[in-house]
Amino acid sequence: MAAVILISNGGILRFQSHLRVGASFLIVALLTASCVNETVSGDSGNESETKESDLSGLELTAEVDPNSATVVMPADHFQLSQNDLDILATAGSAATTKCARQMGIPMMSLPPVDDSVYDMWDRFGPWTQDMAERFAFVPPMTDADMVANGIEGAPSAPQSENDGFVPLPDDQLDEAIEKCADDADAAYFNSVDDGFSGPWQDDLNQVYTKTVEDPRAKEVFTDLRECYDSEGMTFDEDIPGLVTAADESRIDEEQVGLALKVAKCQQSTDSTQRLADIMAGYQAPIIEEYASEFVEIQNQQDEALTKAEEYIAAHPELFEAP
Repeated sequence: MAAVILISNGGILRFQSHLRVGASFLIVALLTASCVNETVSGDSGNESETKESDLSGLELTAEVDPNSATVVMPADHFQLSQNDLDILATAGSAATTKCARQMGIPMMSLPPVDDSVYDMWDRFGPWTQDMAERFAFVPPMTDADMVANGIEGAPSAPQSENDGFVPLPDDQLDEAIEKCADDADAAYFNSVDDGFSGPWQDDLNQVYTKTVEDPRAKEVFTDLRECYDSEGMTFDEDIPGLVTAADESRIDEEQVGLALKVAKCQQSTDSTQRLADIMAGYQAPIIEEYASEFVEIQNQQDEALTKAEEYIAAHPELFEAP
């Protein structure tokens, strides 16, 4: 779900990366090192009206789609996805590349991935037949990522768009990063608030733990445990939703077979919807408490993503060797 990312001067630069890293080796690369969270404020007379207006458009329930194996939680509307992060990082590195070339440094950028596989939800294990057949218990990622991460049984990666990528020597890369740190476009794309660094994050980080400890979730796990038992599998008490024989680094006939049984049990118990609803219930009051801030962040993110996509489309030459 993540890209191999170089972090420098508070920004994310993708141009020196050959391979992307999948979810099991996730590098949490936040775009917030150089950004300051802004709080929407107003006079006390308009505070309640502003709050009510902000709440009116909020999505506070879980959106579960088995066809795409995706689950969108309330916080996901305000926190950038891996694909969104990649688009912004790509635009930031492209802007740095443009700046570097103007100084005679022969830099080039990598194109964005923007693959729907990174939107798949596997918080409690495989829950659709397609996910189980493609990945078994390996976190969803592209074939190239599986090869990069050394996943046993990974499909052969097709020819990559990055095969023509020409990396810079380290000294030239360091020079480009230093001299282009203040480039307006690069600074803008590398400092977009990703939504993960506000005062709400500690509370959001506790949602998973609260969910698995919730009596309603324990009922779900009881149903899964019984179903797994009937299929000859053992419920993993340490990683609820998985089975003890699951291997997140291997795809083979045995693992796919187990994953298909797990997905069948997940579907028959409606576990994904039930657990997602519980998680959304814990997220909702947090989103409501910081509604104004989240709406402001979302507006900024939407604007930045539009500009990033336009910038990438307008500069195809930056993704080719100079």
